[in-house]
Parts: sequence; C-alpha cells; structure tokens
Amino acid sequence: MQTSHKIYAAIVALAALGGVYYFTSSSAKAERESHLSGSAKGEMPVLGLKPEDVEKVTKLEFTASGKDPVVLEKGADGWEITAPKKAKANPADVKSLLEGLQKLKIIDSIDRGTGTYEKYEVADGKGLHFVLSMGNDKPIDAIFGVSGGRGQLVRVLGKDGVFVAEGYPANFFSKDMKGWRDKTILKFEDANVASVTVDNDNGHYLFTRDGTNWTGKFDKNPNKKAEPADEKKDDAKKDGDAKKDGDAKKDDAKKDGDAKKDDAKKEEPKNPGWEKFDGKTVDNMLRAFKTLNAVDFGEDGADTGFDAAAKEGGILTITMKDGAVHKLTIGKKQKGTNRFTKKEGDETVFVLSSWAGDWAAADQKKFEKKEEKKGDPKGAAPDPHGGGDEPEFDLPMDE
Repeated sequence: MQTSHKIYAAIVALAALGGVYYFTSSSAKAERESHLSGSAKGEMPVLGLKPEDVEKVTKLEFTASGKDPVVLEKGADGWEITAPKKAKANPADVKSLLEGLQKLKIIDSIDRGTGTYEKYEVADGKGLHFVLSMGNDKPIDAIFGVSGGRGQLVRVLGKDGVFVAEGYPANFFSKDMKGWRDKTILKFEDANVASVTVDNDNGHYLFTRDGTNWTGKFDKNPNKKAEPADEKKDDAKKDGDAKKDGDAKKDDAKKDGDAKKDDAKKEEPKNPGWEKFDGKTVDNMLRAFKTLNAVDFGEDGADTGFDAAAKEGGILTITMKDGAVHKLTIGKKQKGTNRFTKKEGDETVFVLSSWAGDWAAADQKKFEKKEEKKGDPKGAAPDPHGGGDEPEFDLPMDE
C-alpha cells in the first residue's frame, strides 16, 4: 500500500473513533441529566410578588439575626405592628414595600448545595429571614445573606442552594420596629381652623378667625414670676423721661391730634389690651401643625411631664369650623429641644421637634409684631420658629 493511502486510511479510522466517542459521551450525559433534579438542571426558584396578589397579602415578618421579629399584619383598620409590641404601622411604607417586591427575582445561582450556607450567612438564624403570607400560604419564605460583587445572596426555604437576587428592597428590610411605625400626629386644612387656644406657664391665649385675619386675646398667668429688670433699659427710660419733660408742649399737641383721630374712628379695636398682637403669627403656627409628624417615640416609662404640661410645655387646642377638635398635650423635653407629645384619644407617646413644640410653650412676644430695629429698615430678623414653611424633609429618628 502506498504511503498516501495509509495516511488517508488513518484519518478515516480516527474520524470514526471520534464519532463513536462523541455518541457515547452524549448518550452518557443525557442519561445522567435524566436522573438529575430540576434545580440541578438550571431551574431557578421563584421569588417575588405578582401585582394581582398585592391585595391578598395579610402578614409580613422580618427576623434579623440576633433580634426579635418585627411582625406586621393587615387588620380591619389597615396595617398594624403586632410584634414586638402593638402599634399602628405606616401604610405608605407598607404600600411601597409591596410595590418593590414585585421587582424582586432570582437571576443566578452561586451554589446548588447546602455546604456554603454559613459562609454566605443564609443558614438558619443568620441574615434576614423574611416571610410574606397570604392567609395560610407563604409565597415568599427566604433568608437574605451577604451582598457582594455578584449581588444580594439569598436562600429560598424548601430549595437547596444559594442564589443571587435582583430588586432587593434593602431600605425596608433594614427597618426596626420604630422604622415601621406611623409617625403621623395631625393632618388638617389650616384654612378650616376656627379658633386656637394655647395654655402654658405664661398664661392663656385665645385666637379667633375673623375672615382672613385673626383676633387675639392673652390672659397672663398671675402666678408667673416677673422677669428680672434690665438695668440698661431702666437707664434709657430715665433719659427718655427727662426728654419728655422738656417736650411737654409737643406732647400736648400730639394728644390733641390723637383725640381728633379717635373721634373719627367708628370701630372698636379688634384686640383691646393687646395692641401689638400680630395675626400672621397664628398662620405661621398653624403651618407647623397642619401636617405634623413625630421625629421619634417615647420609651416605656419615660418621664413625659404630661401631668404638668401647662407648666412643662403647653396644651394646644385647635377647633375646626365643622366643630372637630384637635388637642395636643406637649410635655417635657426629651433630647435637646424635642418634646414629648400626645394627642387626645391616642395613648401613643410621640416626640415632637422644637419647630412645632416651641409654639405651645411660647411667651406673649412670640405672637406680637417685631419692633423695627435702628439701622434695619426692613425690621427685625424673623423669628426662626415663627415664619416660613415647614422644612420638606423628615428629621432623623433617634434609634
């Protein structure tokens, strides 16, 4: 046989052997795969919430490693926290979470076995265990572990393996019990307020709406100690008195002019005895309370000062045109300038920022027109708590 013929024969034989090997390997692979579970063949467990199932959700459970479970349940009056203690839940936060869970899904796998549960913090008692219930069904029951370069790792209970999740709502899953509480204290239309009363250590204030304006009356607390005299003001007063003695004629002429003006006036003053009252300050005060949220909640057993609120802080009563009444008891300071607060008909102990709380403890001058200072044609600097709109952000809650 010629050399070239031998080469061709060897190539044909090699090709035949390769074909036999490929066929044998493919058959063996197909036979192996036929015995493997669906998960091992590449199927991913389902994780997430369908839009049509949102209204069916009845319970949410969050158990962070080493902490007590936080449980939210849907009741007849909406969502409430049932553990570690009962409180009203923030409905807007629950709604946002349920919307976010519609984007949650598994996109990849890390390990199809159980040997890396501890490593990736998805073992029992590790990570964040989240359970979503619809009655007796639990469509989501998973432990979320570490988060790394590949994404958020998760273990779906009932399925072996560690997987990668997309759409993980970390800002909601990291909340503690306080974070889920409803911080709303008051919500009303300030244009519908008929009157406001404030009772504190300074006295009793009554503000009554008069069209688009306000009338004000102040009854000073007779037991309130007088402020210490200002020696500089006394000296200035003495100098002023000396000048007045030298300008008697001018004063007499002014009195005559004032008398004529008084005769021309037909209407009685709206604020007899409180000429300096400024109705705009009441509008400023109502802006602080019309959409009122807490910055924190009082701990059990806290010294709130509610029993002596009229001395410690103040009692604010807002009466609406339809007769509805909103009453707040504002007590001691909690931390810094924040004050303990409670709403009539609700035993929740809120903590109120000073931006609103200071109005309840205000003195008479806070509701008066600001005196124009010399060299300041625009008047005195505005009261930091008496003007402007409320800041459009939530103050951080103390943990």
